[in-house]
Amino acid sequence: MLAILTRISRDNDDKVSIETQLESGIKLATSLGINYKQYEERVVSSVASLDKRPMLMQLVKDIEDGVVSAVFVYDQTRLERSVETRTYLLNKFEKHNVKTYYNTGFVDSTSENKLFGTILSAFGEYNIELTSAKIKLALDYNTRNGKVHGLSPYGYRKS
Repeated sequence: MLAILTRISRDNDDKVSIETQLESGIKLATSLGINYKQYEERVVSSVASLDKRPMLMQLVKDIEDGVVSAVFVYDQTRLERSVETRTYLLNKFEKHNVKTYYNTGFVDSTSENKLFGTILSAFGEYNIELTSAKIKLALDYNTRNGKVHGLSPYGYRKS
């Protein structure tokens, strides 16, 4: 069976994104001639610890139980942006001979793909931490200077 992992990181009515991911996975399952099951994660960060991603952990359990033989994620960022999570998942996939597919096709487990994937994970993790730090800095600056961050509260105007 093909596991189709779909994920969005924030609830912003981006239902098309989940639908697009699922549609691509179904297309792959059809071309491979195998059944599929969707594992949907909504409003979950790809850097969240595994205990905060119950659908991903269910997918891992299904792999361990021999139910899943292949995994589809739209791209690597839908699966993870954490070197630790990547290492854990790759070990599970390799141990149970699970094939991985992205929207671009089959992901061979060559040394080069492992290296580039790990580099992408590290960059993803770094980018999220950097963005978070910048947002906190901007919020702090606005607070200290009496500025509103975002929309003004009802009945107030920005000056």
